[in-house]
Amino acid sequence: MQSPMRLGLTLMILCALAAGLLAFTDAQTRPIIAKNDQAKLEAALKELLPQAQRFETTQEGDKTFYQGYQGDKEVGVVAVFPQKGFGGFMKLMLGVSSDGKITGFRVLEHSETPGLGARITEAKFQEQFVGKSVSDPFQVGKDVQAISGATISSRSVAGGLKLVAGEIEKKFLAKSAAALDIKRVPDGEYQGEAEGFEGPIKVTVKVAGGKIVDIKVAEQHETPEVGGKALPELTKRLVDAQSINVDNVSGATFTSEGVKAAVQNALSKFATAGPAAALDLSKLADGTYKGTGSGFGGDINVEVTVRGGKITDIKADAANETPEVGGAAIKKLIEEIKAQQKLDVDVVSGATFSSQGFLDAVRNALKG
Repeated sequence: MQSPMRLGLTLMILCALAAGLLAFTDAQTRPIIAKNDQAKLEAALKELLPQAQRFETTQEGDKTFYQGYQGDKEVGVVAVFPQKGFGGFMKLMLGVSSDGKITGFRVLEHSETPGLGARITEAKFQEQFVGKSVSDPFQVGKDVQAISGATISSRSVAGGLKLVAGEIEKKFLAKSAAALDIKRVPDGEYQGEAEGFEGPIKVTVKVAGGKIVDIKVAEQHETPEVGGKALPELTKRLVDAQSINVDNVSGATFTSEGVKAAVQNALSKFATAGPAAALDLSKLADGTYKGTGSGFGGDINVEVTVRGGKITDIKADAANETPEVGGAAIKKLIEEIKAQQKLDVDVVSGATFSSQGFLDAVRNALKG
């Protein structure tokens, strides 16, 4: 009979040999596995963006974006990202062309139920997304056909693709993102609508004094214990921040995005085409420039005089504006522009339309 000490020594030697063998095997196979994984990734990228000759990688949190180029021309973007499904987290890959069309998606990893949720890998399910616009609903029962018996898996994939497609559009494809300055939104109540997780979300946004003072959800079909609970928290965040760029409620991403999109939709007519390029007055030749903008009561016409690289005078024809409101606001803005020598001045409270129309007229006069 072997002594306990001898037996323990033997086991220790065997464990050391096994560990060494595993380490050696890992060292030998790791580069091969990495090479195979890279080859699979490159093949999938080419499937989703076949015209791309090269890719540039951007890592953002748990998402990886691959911008595809043909020469110097961007032809689209592919994203690899995690998405929670019925059986756990999946790893998905989505392709979007430069014109905002879905080129396809792939399931790289998943743990969905065999015969049910696992059918998200089938061509019949995946092909229905090809050709969709990033602005489409991606909603089961509306423009997406769910897999029979696997509604949760189907919704998870569709919802994840929708969110990432929108992210690709904003980060890589948008030529000039619309900018919303709430301070320039007239007092009133505005209705908007967007898609949530379970269907349309309709909101009424109340604005007063250049601020969002209340957001009411007029219609929603979200899951009561998840999306339903998230609604009051998300609307509070929007009002507190006075911005649509707030964090989503944890566990209710689709609902949160739906509410933010509905608020954006409600106020979209007041969004501009993005921040205007700064006007360099020093490059303007001396002279008088004419321009027109739309005020509250009609057109506002201006004549802007420039001397020595400065605005020296502004004459405004605002006959259609209310003298004590719009007319008074325009006089105030003329003095502010001359004093500050810039057009990026605040609109006058209570005369938003007149102010914006006048500022647009001055910009139009000087932009060319």
